[in-house]
Amino acid sequence: MPVPALKAMIADVAQAGGVVVFRGFPQGSAKVLTAALLKVSGNEELPASVGIDPRLFRAFKIDAVPAYVVTASDFDLCDGFDCVSNVPPHDRM
Repeated sequence: MPVPALKAMIADVAQAGGVVVFRGFPQGSAKVLTAALLKVSGNEELPASVGIDPRLFRAFKIDAVPAYVVTASDFDLCDGFDCVSNVPPHDRM
């Protein structure tokens, strides 16, 4: 995703009270992700509204990004590889 588009997405989602979630580390490297996020933030500090959680992708059946999910309430994610989370009512785009 181009840096300006990702920067705008992170700002918009943060302003709405949300979090941009990545499935994992690009190229399996936390260093690569950190460098990319610093580029997005203008080499200041890492954006606070960014997280990594592959369980959310599984719980909401997300296989293409960007995807937006808004839930009706909080919920607990299951931690196993084969478990299925009971997600609350939600909208996914």
